[in-house]
Amino acid sequence: MPPLSRLLNAAVVELSFIANSRKMPALTKLFKVLDRHPELVNEVETA
Repeated sequence: MPPLSRLLNAAVVELSFIANSRKMPALTKLFKVLDRHPELVNEVETA
């Protein structure tokens, strides 16, 4: 099984796509920031 951070990063990409396609600009922006800064997602794994 892949590390949690890889799963979370994949989820961020998917959620970004969904938020964008449903015209949810605030969520799209949030997920784009998370996608650009995977270290933030990695913090969740170590918490």
